[in-house]
Amino acid sequence: MLYLITGTDPYRIQLKLKELKHELLKTDVKFINYDPKIDDLETLLFSLSFFENNKLIAINLKAFEKKKKDKDNESTEDKFPFELFEKYKDIPENINVIFYSYEKVDKRLKSIKLLDKICEKHEIEEFKPWKQDEIAKWLQERAKNKKIKIDKDAIEKMIEFYGNDSAVLDNELNRLDNFANSEGISSTLIEEACKTNINMFHFVDYLIKKDFIKALSSFKELISLADSPLIIIAGLQTVFRNYLLLINLRDLKKKENEIAELIGIHAFRVKKDLEKLRNIKTDFIFNVLKFLNKSEYEIKSGMSSEDFLNLRFNFLTHQK
Repeated sequence: MLYLITGTDPYRIQLKLKELKHELLKTDVKFINYDPKIDDLETLLFSLSFFENNKLIAINLKAFEKKKKDKDNESTEDKFPFELFEKYKDIPENINVIFYSYEKVDKRLKSIKLLDKICEKHEIEEFKPWKQDEIAKWLQERAKNKKIKIDKDAIEKMIEFYGNDSAVLDNELNRLDNFANSEGISSTLIEEACKTNINMFHFVDYLIKKDFIKALSSFKELISLADSPLIIIAGLQTVFRNYLLLINLRDLKKKENEIAELIGIHAFRVKKDLEKLRNIKTDFIFNVLKFLNKSEYEIKSGMSSEDFLNLRFNFLTHQK
């Protein structure tokens, strides 16, 4: 079976890829993310090894693009293997292929016209930027799938504060759920969380730069804005887990566009964050996360706000 997933929202495309993989991957299915540098596509498409019963192949359409430069312009040459896919009916039934692109495809390309023809109509998923009346419905569905309680007013407040970036909305949904009470996520909770966001990123910037005097001042202001330190801890945990992932991928020599594709955020944000983390090592991030996790446990065990403040200031001072 052949699938085609294209569009301009990398995060929703990644979600669809995961959904398809979950549906298609059985215990005896082998998953292959096609790499043109090491894989022979014809062998993958038309044969199963002795130990393979089923196979799922994911193919990024960029693998078939070749950049051409002349004196004044840069163009893209379509290197799609037409000779293979013109005999697509010969692909065994127990081999599934997912074609995907994180960018808008040129429907005039011969390759896209062929894929549009050989993938049955209901199997073509094209993700486009949100329309205003669609985003609330999507967010409600995501909350339902995650068993997160959130009312209509809170959904509208999330969209008002966070915009229509699906990755941001989904991540914030998880973060807000971490410190919501039994009644779920409310408009009031979102307003409080957003109120601390700007100050939180100021604090993180000072901490990364190891400007501890400003970090201490910023942290004190953060505490005064939130009803509970747990709100701040949940936000900081998300930020530093993302930083740890970025640093690990950077150390694996991954390029910025590869990192953006792997973790589902915009390449520009990856570039800015990597610049910020240029001289930061994983040990520092690990220490921050260890401190945050310990703090969460201590507060939930009954530590007072005053004790919490003193402990945090001492921690920051000792990071020098």
